[in-house]
Amino acid sequence: MTTPLCVSASPIRKNPFLTIPFQSFEIENTYLLQPEKDKRDRICTQLCYKDSSVEIQDIPLITPPLKVHHYDIRKSLLFLEIDTQHPFYQKFHRFQEFLIQTYYNYQHILIPHLIDDNIQLSDNSRQLKVFLSNQSSPNQIKTFTLAKIRSFFQLPLKDNLFTIYIHPNTVVQTNKMEQLQVYQLISGTYIRCILRLYNIITIKSFNNYLEQQYDRIF
Repeated sequence: MTTPLCVSASPIRKNPFLTIPFQSFEIENTYLLQPEKDKRDRICTQLCYKDSSVEIQDIPLITPPLKVHHYDIRKSLLFLEIDTQHPFYQKFHRFQEFLIQTYYNYQHILIPHLIDDNIQLSDNSRQLKVFLSNQSSPNQIKTFTLAKIRSFFQLPLKDNLFTIYIHPNTVVQTNKMEQLQVYQLISGTYIRCILRLYNIITIKSFNNYLEQQYDRIF
């Protein structure tokens, strides 16, 4: 069985109520809610954020200006170069590693349905929170190795490219204040994103896999 974690994106119609510049984003303030089923019978684990002044169910993260590498209209994939934005690259890379390590440490809590198909998620599971920053690793014997957990993930940041799924007709604004549809973007154009990280989802298909969901606005 293979079970990757991948990233998807869809348009945001309105600006998020609150946004967090990536410089202010503190990874240790991230926590996950216990997994539960959504209306489409997918198993979801919601990402949340809490600091001394706010607690929100989502992570609305502002990126620095990122250079367009190319847009694949067949797959609706936008590839952004990130190697010149070292602080953002390092922080988002740490965030991804943080999720991988957390899923390894808490696999019996976060992905019990992948360990045992007979496990049924409780309807009130959302009331139980798993704070990622202040809990030691459970002592249960691990079903999946760290390498296996890592192989489950399909993440937006890989090989110095930041990849998001976005409809080709979505309107964006460039650094030159031009409003274009995504498929019209050319290599070398700079854009800034607001990413709303909100879910990690188990998708049922030929193989199970997990999908980390986020919305974005430019």
